[in-house]
Amino acid sequence: MAGKGVPDLGNVLWVLLMTKSTPGAPAEGPGPAWLAVSVQIPPAGETHLLVEALRSKGGQGLERVPTGARIRAYFPERASPERLIEELKAAVRAATSLRDPWLVWERVAEADLQSQWARNLERRIISSGIRIIPSDSPAPTSPDSHGEDGEVHDAGEGIAIHLHPGPSFGEGRHPTTRLALRLLEDAVQRDSSVLDVGTGSGILAIAAAHLGARQVEAVEGAPRAAAHARNNVDLNRLQGRIQVRTAWASPATLARMGPYDGATANLEPPILFPLLPSLVARIRAGGWVILTGVPRGERLALLRQVSALHLHLEGEAREGGWWAGHFLKSG
Repeated sequence: MAGKGVPDLGNVLWVLLMTKSTPGAPAEGPGPAWLAVSVQIPPAGETHLLVEALRSKGGQGLERVPTGARIRAYFPERASPERLIEELKAAVRAATSLRDPWLVWERVAEADLQSQWARNLERRIISSGIRIIPSDSPAPTSPDSHGEDGEVHDAGEGIAIHLHPGPSFGEGRHPTTRLALRLLEDAVQRDSSVLDVGTGSGILAIAAAHLGARQVEAVEGAPRAAAHARNNVDLNRLQGRIQVRTAWASPATLARMGPYDGATANLEPPILFPLLPSLVARIRAGGWVILTGVPRGERLALLRQVSALHLHLEGEAREGGWWAGHFLKSG
């Protein structure tokens, strides 16, 4: 998520780019690998301008580096990492005020990343009715208990969303995902159709199907993220009800889809706002839309925009510096 005045970079998917260029040296070793590119957090108000630039180059699994004001993103390995760095530098110059971007990269074995992603994926209780269970999670040992931030210590009751560790956003660690999941519980109706824009791990699409949606279409532009979402759909045995499309969300893409009874979008405001007219147009009268990924400071701007689209606020939720809204579409 990104926007003016970033409220919390803790576990957010952000964009990487810095102010001077230093090539890294690739690590030796066989097997599949990724290029990890680290960049200093850009000036205030410009982070969101980098989101589309990085995504267009295939950046995935974005995270904050624990030490230092830097962000790291992962790119599928290329024969020429230097060429990728030059492409990213050009994209930064075009999108931001940075004139001499500094990017540092290294080769990371996919096996090492899988281990890291597995450590980050935890059992969590999102609400009284939704749980997240890692694919390799051991059996629970202590019933009816959970810690801060939703960390799960038991199997509990309700819907269980099973997830493989992977590079995609949407593991329940970030407030924007949790807010959307909680709002989905009141929105999804049995046998309905749902669109999930920017599906990431597929977590919201999977939740919608578990909550009763008959047909869910999930859109994800990054090929590896889309493949990860499909693996999670298979893990939850929902192949017959969820279709994952590899496509970047755009007005042209959305115009060829639907209509739907409801939709979810966990996107940065600079990406979400231009898509809203096309997204709302694909929702039937009386349907619903859940919008998350919105910093609290962007709430009023979003409400002003949706008021012209026949959307009315039905419910809202906040956590940390983030806000999410559940809207109904009038006839």
